[in-house]
Amino acid sequence: MAYYQQALKDFISTKLSENTKNVLFDVKLYNDIKNDDFGNTTNIDNTYKVETKRYVPTMITSINGEYIPIPNLNGTTNNVEIVFDLMTDDLTGLPEADEFTSVNYDNTLLAIDEFKSSLLAQYYPLGTTSLMFGGEDSNLVSTSATVYSPNFIYLKFKPSNTSVEELLRGVNSDYTIVSKNATHIIFDVDGANTITIPYTVNITNEITITKSASNLWTISNGIDTDDTFTSSTVNNYQNFTMGHTTGFFGKLERLVIDNDTTATTIDDIVNPIIDLNSFDDKDSVTNLGVGTSITTTPNNCILYGEDGNVVFQVYPLNVIGNYQDENGYNYHSFALQLEAFVGDNFLFGNNFEYYIDDEQVYPVDRNHTFALDTQGKQGINTNVLSFIGSESSLDWTQTFFYQPTELMNSLVKKITTGDIAQNTIYTIKVQYPFWNKEYDVIVEGGGMNTDINSITTFTLQFKLADDIIVT
Repeated sequence: MAYYQQALKDFISTKLSENTKNVLFDVKLYNDIKNDDFGNTTNIDNTYKVETKRYVPTMITSINGEYIPIPNLNGTTNNVEIVFDLMTDDLTGLPEADEFTSVNYDNTLLAIDEFKSSLLAQYYPLGTTSLMFGGEDSNLVSTSATVYSPNFIYLKFKPSNTSVEELLRGVNSDYTIVSKNATHIIFDVDGANTITIPYTVNITNEITITKSASNLWTISNGIDTDDTFTSSTVNNYQNFTMGHTTGFFGKLERLVIDNDTTATTIDDIVNPIIDLNSFDDKDSVTNLGVGTSITTTPNNCILYGEDGNVVFQVYPLNVIGNYQDENGYNYHSFALQLEAFVGDNFLFGNNFEYYIDDEQVYPVDRNHTFALDTQGKQGINTNVLSFIGSESSLDWTQTFFYQPTELMNSLVKKITTGDIAQNTIYTIKVQYPFWNKEYDVIVEGGGMNTDINSITTFTLQFKLADDIIVT
């Protein structure tokens, strides 16, 4: 539980610092902050002067959590309280006014609102982030304007199975392939020779493949080494795929590729051409190496934090008191309550995305149904009714908050006026965590809630068009 608490503190501190109001927050975990002067004083470059910038004292006063009582399910539910101290005195015209611009009262409240809004309906990785692949539909494709030979490859990853999978392959290349079987990582450089190294499932493996100036190829896992052949075959990785044809099941923590023939370890590589790590987007990965015009796209992957992933429930900001600091400034204290659900071996509903006719939508209630349509048959003069399955069908029920858009208006008209043609076909795309699928559907039914003093919602029932429409 302790490492979850520190991970949550680090995440909250980072998210608060991302505000657009230039408000500075100093986040502490459990520590008393009222004897602080709430400012940072630093030297101004190339002068003898100093400047002081004030920050908002922010204390996480409690993280109360418990483990979910299900075997093999590693997750916690946590109640988090954050206390913000906002300086309320008007310093206009005073010498200290400039140093307090970074904790402007109104802007600080707006910055806290930005923080709250950023948490809604999202999932976030805690700690160092990796890219999680989910099997046969998950891969990573990189294209580049830079031509380079993969003379140095460093792969830091955590495989989740012992299946045969291709880890790396240059596009249109039959050689310089990194793959795995049940026990070993295999490197095929020229179609005739391979070198191999053992790996371990469900732990982080660091695999280094190098080519020397004398064309000696070596593969190492840090303990074992195989350097049994030389080859002068030259291939390029201008475009490459991870999980080519097979997909990949596991987590990618870092991938470095370079054309250096002098390096033997990752520490020898200073400015690699390809360096994929510190992942912050599941749909596009930024190359941190020196290669230019490189586009790297993960397909059907999610982000994963070494301390797990988290989703939040956010509550309103509450006033809890006031005080004076040691310099005599008046402070107003506010408390923010969060519920944080943390897990590192299961998925959240936040990992599913929905689109109707290419527009992303956000159903608040989501129901996927798989059913068997049956036909009954009763024999004459018998008391037995027999059923036979005629076909399998997929149904969806989705409930939306009514936010006026062209698409939402069209769907509401569908279920309230009948003006929209009954056999109108919509395309639902569901981005599942590790694959995606498009379905042509029609609206089979629906309803609407328009109770006074409640948020208007409407519900749609979709069915596969091919199951209903007769052509």
